[in-house]
Amino acid sequence: MKIFIKKLISIAIAVLAVASFGAYAQQTVTIATRANPQIDAQLKQIIDAVNASTTDYRIAHTPISGDFQAHIKSGGAGADIYWVNQEDMSLALQDHYQSLNMCMAHKPRYTVGDMSDYYSQIIETGVINQIMYGLPIVASPVVAYINADLFTKAGLSLPTRYWTWDDLKDASQALTKDTNGDGRIDQWGFVADGWPPPQMFIWQAGGDIVGGGLGSSPIDSAPSVAALDFYRSFSPAGQQLSRNVSVEQLFREGQVGIFFGSSTENFAGQGNVVMQQVPRNPITHKHTTFAWTELLAMSKNSNNPAACEAIQAVGDRIQQTMGASPRTSHGTAQKYAALNPSKSGDTETVLNSMQQMRSPRIFASQASFDNVFWSNLITPLVSGETNLTTAQLVAQVKPLLESNLR
Repeated sequence: MKIFIKKLISIAIAVLAVASFGAYAQQTVTIATRANPQIDAQLKQIIDAVNASTTDYRIAHTPISGDFQAHIKSGGAGADIYWVNQEDMSLALQDHYQSLNMCMAHKPRYTVGDMSDYYSQIIETGVINQIMYGLPIVASPVVAYINADLFTKAGLSLPTRYWTWDDLKDASQALTKDTNGDGRIDQWGFVADGWPPPQMFIWQAGGDIVGGGLGSSPIDSAPSVAALDFYRSFSPAGQQLSRNVSVEQLFREGQVGIFFGSSTENFAGQGNVVMQQVPRNPITHKHTTFAWTELLAMSKNSNNPAACEAIQAVGDRIQQTMGASPRTSHGTAQKYAALNPSKSGDTETVLNSMQQMRSPRIFASQASFDNVFWSNLITPLVSGETNLTTAQLVAQVKPLLESNLR
């Protein structure tokens, strides 16, 4: 009888040990994102796939409404991982993310953790002062979408890969017209209302908004001013377009001929829309385009032993399914077409654009600098709220910009 009881106790202890091990192994890793119905649906499929592939941990998703950066600063309500973009990366310099250097060390070639397998201009968004704070998961270059029907109707040839700023201006002028004779413009060629990002034109011209040493703003250089002046020529105010109207929606409705958007945009069912690289600067011949970069960062407060493995598993699945992988091994025609079957006809344009894409520099006071750049410079330029020349406004704003670099 005693032997039987001892066996029962031994079995119970063994069961408890297995249960305890299972409880330990089945860590819950929480990922917090900005609430977005479309992204939430895609992420659910990714999380379900990861959860089905491992018994070591379970991933839970917390979508956040409201001020996402404030959520991160407050501790993130226990989140282990944040899905962030380049505008959130300055928080790394405010001690809100932890280093991923050890997590990503010594990973096999051509895997998600192989940092040499990423476009250099994109990996720099996640690596600051040689510390990796963000794993790039999406790098989507800005491209030009062309309403081919409007071009044909106007007797215009479609832009080629080598079109320039001059071609953009000529096409925009030819497509901007009053089509119903009421004295008001109701079809536009191209409109720059703060989108696309003006930085891409500045970079193409050979200028910049933040100096290499992060201590000054060369926004008043001749190339930078020329690029801003060019951008301003397409402002809504100058083309009789209400600021309350979405340029993207007008493009979808066939009233705008050229729209610059992310390479992942979907214009299916919107007429005969073709994709082309953004126009290059006619002097420098640069095709530099803006990259919208998204990353996974680990909370400074997380001590979850499964978080490192989870960030790689989720990151890899996103790169394989979201259509804008930042990894160079995915940047082949065959691989891109496989990852993006609906855009297989645009493979060459996207891959060429990815070779030319760039994200802004990351620095501690980036948020306040960006606020001045947009509120004090770009908005007045495109809204018609200032009578100053572009050079005069730039000279006025430059000291304020530089005060936010110190």
